[in-house]
Amino acid sequence: MVTERVWTKREQEWAERLKGNTKYRLTTLEDVFNTVPPTSARDAIKEGYGWNIAGAWCLFYMLHLATEVLKDTAFLCHSTLNCMSCSNNFHTGLCQNYGCSGHVIPVTGLDKRHVVFGGEDALYDAIKAVDRDYRPKLIIISIGCAPGLTQDDVVRVVTKAQTEVGSKLYYMPTAGYETDPYQLGDLIHRVTSIWVDLMDPPAQVDQNAVNILGNTRELYYPYVSGGNGCERRYPSDVDELGRYIEAMGFRVHRVLHGGDYDYIRTAPEAAYNTIYCGTWGFPLADLMEKRFGTKWVKSELPLGIEPVSRWIRGLGTISGREEEAEKLIKAETEAIHDVYERCREAVQGKVMILGGAVNRPLSWLRFGKEMGMDVMLVAGYPEMGDFGGEPLIKDKFWDVQYFLEDGFNPVVIALNTEEDGSVDASHIRPWVLREKLGLDEDEVIYSFPDFTTLTRAGRLDPSSNPYHLGSTHMHRRVGCTSRAAGFAGTKAWCEELLEDLKAAKRKKSPTMLGRVHGDFTFNFEK
Repeated sequence: MVTERVWTKREQEWAERLKGNTKYRLTTLEDVFNTVPPTSARDAIKEGYGWNIAGAWCLFYMLHLATEVLKDTAFLCHSTLNCMSCSNNFHTGLCQNYGCSGHVIPVTGLDKRHVVFGGEDALYDAIKAVDRDYRPKLIIISIGCAPGLTQDDVVRVVTKAQTEVGSKLYYMPTAGYETDPYQLGDLIHRVTSIWVDLMDPPAQVDQNAVNILGNTRELYYPYVSGGNGCERRYPSDVDELGRYIEAMGFRVHRVLHGGDYDYIRTAPEAAYNTIYCGTWGFPLADLMEKRFGTKWVKSELPLGIEPVSRWIRGLGTISGREEEAEKLIKAETEAIHDVYERCREAVQGKVMILGGAVNRPLSWLRFGKEMGMDVMLVAGYPEMGDFGGEPLIKDKFWDVQYFLEDGFNPVVIALNTEEDGSVDASHIRPWVLREKLGLDEDEVIYSFPDFTTLTRAGRLDPSSNPYHLGSTHMHRRVGCTSRAAGFAGTKAWCEELLEDLKAAKRKKSPTMLGRVHGDFTFNFEK
């Protein structure tokens, strides 16, 4: 996949310090990807990594998460009330994230009578009721485990009802026991097939039309507003990528996942697909190419001058608009040149340490490498006290393969299992890693990607350790992309890194969270 890796001087020093250490393993992304068993090999995962699988996803949940931004679409769950209660509870926990909405989903509410006699009549009546009450263009029907076990003939019911309703009906089997909840990549691929199944073969392909794939939880602004040319106070990542598409003389045709049924079914009318997030975008682009022949640019989560330039250049190459691409890259690079160079100079000699679930963390670490830092991926979530990223690295195969093919193969620090098969996640706490690796707090920029901050006065606090908030979930940042993409995202990251370095020079007055959760032997008057 990648040429032989050359270890930096600092990485060699880390390897020397950890030689003989029974807790840690220092390896590379490629080595992990090639040696970790697939998550379907449950016994092998348990034997080699304890129960170190990052999380279990029910396909029922995954479908609801992936389709929550659709318009003019109704959802009907053929299940017990318990299934919807669990799903709603799961999605309610995500409401703290800007951009995650959730939706009301009707449910047939099966009880023990239906388990004995079947619930096909209840499903038929529910389809008719949803069509009558909501008048959607599309009804997506899913099922829980109970009707799957009782073998309700859902296909027969849907086929019969389709002739009697005005909505398009689409059924996806989602009984939890039929899929492995630990195979995240497989679940995403299954859900992705929905979009392609709903698409119509194009009567004509528009050579000036471009799709953006892999977007979740956000809608493309011009589609929502009618394209009135107003700048958003809180632009999305796809707003930024759409700006490049239009600057090259194209128009943005569809941004998926989003829109309504007509929006989705006409997506193949675009000549080209581009990718925002590869986790959702790569399998969709692959399926569209196989079914409709749509060309696509293999690039994802473009952050940093080099990756963003490759994203634009890739579109220019497959469309024959190389000149427009180079002109755009030159203008955008010059616009952020000053802050980019100031940041690059400021982070020389630093180490970026980041944990997380592969795709976005790898994009951010790649940017750190571009800026001249040594980078390290922690196979877990230090901020949540959770370990288990190695099997997830294997599971997100689309993303990992892309980054390795792109030549990015960072150092990964992982933990060995204890004699009882457990893993002590306290060893990946940032202050513990600093000590083991022989790094001072000023040398490390610690970046965390997910919900929970890990602020401890006296150990890790923005007032003493450069501490950078990543953007796995949407942020409301004026004039900046909501996660971090494109030249606007690159500029914002540079500005924030400079602020992080400045704040860490205080060496006093820890943050409130640092005071609450910190080391009580710390002198707060410093």
